[in-house]
Amino acid sequence: MSPTSPGVPAIKPRDLRVYMLRALGALTAFRSSVFVPRMLVIHEALRLSGIDLANLERDPRARSSNGDGGGIYTNFSKAYFYAVRDCKPSLTITPPLRGMWGITDAGVQYARERTPVPVKSPRFFVEPLLKALGKLSQHSPTPVPREDLLRATLVEAGYDPDKLPLGWEEPTSNAQPKYQETIRWAARSVSAFVQFPSRGFWVLTPAGLERAARLNGATIIGTTQTAPSKPRTPNATSKWLSKHLAPARGSSESPLMQMMRGALRKHLPLSAQCDLIDDHIQTFMERVIRRDSFAKALETPEGLPYSKVATYCVHSGCSDVRGMGVEPVCRELLGARTERERSKALPEDASVGGPSVPLDSDGNFVLPEELDSEPGDCLDFETLWKQVEEVVQKAQPENWKQYSNILLLKARGFTNKEIAEVEHLSPSKANKMLFTVRQLVRGSDLGRYAV
Repeated sequence: MSPTSPGVPAIKPRDLRVYMLRALGALTAFRSSVFVPRMLVIHEALRLSGIDLANLERDPRARSSNGDGGGIYTNFSKAYFYAVRDCKPSLTITPPLRGMWGITDAGVQYARERTPVPVKSPRFFVEPLLKALGKLSQHSPTPVPREDLLRATLVEAGYDPDKLPLGWEEPTSNAQPKYQETIRWAARSVSAFVQFPSRGFWVLTPAGLERAARLNGATIIGTTQTAPSKPRTPNATSKWLSKHLAPARGSSESPLMQMMRGALRKHLPLSAQCDLIDDHIQTFMERVIRRDSFAKALETPEGLPYSKVATYCVHSGCSDVRGMGVEPVCRELLGARTERERSKALPEDASVGGPSVPLDSDGNFVLPEELDSEPGDCLDFETLWKQVEEVVQKAQPENWKQYSNILLLKARGFTNKEIAEVEHLSPSKANKMLFTVRQLVRGSDLGRYAV
């Protein structure tokens, strides 16, 4: 029988020694000559060993043990005193008072070596990941194998990949080691810097190249030019639009512009009421010119009919509307809500007002490291987040940091299951804490920023 199976007692004291010393190390904060109550140590050791006292057939305080649950407390006491008598050097200390247990320096080292260490948070690995990816790719947009990058990231973070802390290589729910999952979430949290072009390969984006170069003090390949570059000529899409958007003599608009306006008014009536039609058209033209979207269609014998351009313009306008909506209610009002969102009940107090901080199309916070616009965006986020932390700290003074971390992970896009893994919580505990902190923020003056 395994001593770590729930409800199965560990019969021999030597089976309980590691759990007893781990419990002593945790309760004394890994300090020698510090004494704690014996029963406190035993109950913590039972928790670590996975023994469920409620499922035992006999009283664990019984003096003898024959495999039915009796004698567990006695065996813990024997394990403690055998660690004084038989171990050289001794791992535990002869107690000065009855019922008080302590640990020696050798016992502290023993407990540390056998105590799993929580994996660092994804935020801890962001800079080492960018530095490692920059060095392995020589600061160029070259994909790097994932396995090589993981080892290099650990080295940049100050760890030996072949001698990781205990518990870091334990498998997660998808059979991946914990440290690998954490580094993967670190990469996903900075999607503006890191992308995944193919399975098993990671690459830096242009913004990521600049960030990695700053961190490593390097120069990006290809940034310097020995000769002035030639002026760029307009692409095919730009030439075609310039020709077909020019109004005819005696008219204020071209037929193409009239068709796009009509299609947008028909499919996005609320955008017409809000005078957003011109904004949609302008954004659409910027997108297609930047991507040269019409180049292939213009090479075909059929050419590019105005009706197809108007359809593309409507699709672009729907994307604009989705980006404007902070809450699903706003998307519904502007006519661009998905079927999945329609199937869900709308909150009674949903607000259609937009916050002054950077948000993505789903209304989540955009973190400072993901911003590539103005410095003021980062300052707005930091100011807002300090206010959020003050609200949480006032309501939960003892563990407000963990509540804030959970809310921040949710804002990054982590699922509830992923949050539970990162914070080392059970799924139900993580869900309860997330619900609590959301209610705290929503009940404050910052309610419209709650994720």
